[in-house]
Amino acid sequence: MMNPSSRTPEGWPDRCPLCGKSVCIEPTVPPGDAPCPHCGSLLWFQPQAAPQAAIDCQLFTTSQAAKLCKVSQQTIIRCFDDGSLGGYRVPGSRFRRIPREQLLVFMQANGIPTDALDG
Repeated sequence: MMNPSSRTPEGWPDRCPLCGKSVCIEPTVPPGDAPCPHCGSLLWFQPQAAPQAAIDCQLFTTSQAAKLCKVSQQTIIRCFDDGSLGGYRVPGSRFRRIPREQLLVFMQANGIPTDALDG
């Protein structure tokens, strides 16, 4: 996991510099950017020494959700697409985002331990 940053030194880590909302996303590799899940603004990333734990996130990517549930990313995508896992698509992209509450409900409904989300 990497912290987003703006192209300028200003801005707060883990926040979109345009809309100011909290973000917890994984960048594309390469080039190291991703859209803000709230406003769609392009965010650039810089590596950090110690990765941030996914449990601090309020929104999860399908990859993060798969790791927490210990299933494949394709399984998460299939559950998202069939409606058994709530979430939304990032406007103007193919990316899916899963709110923490929805992931917790999904995990509980499917007997998946929630220790990683509970902290």
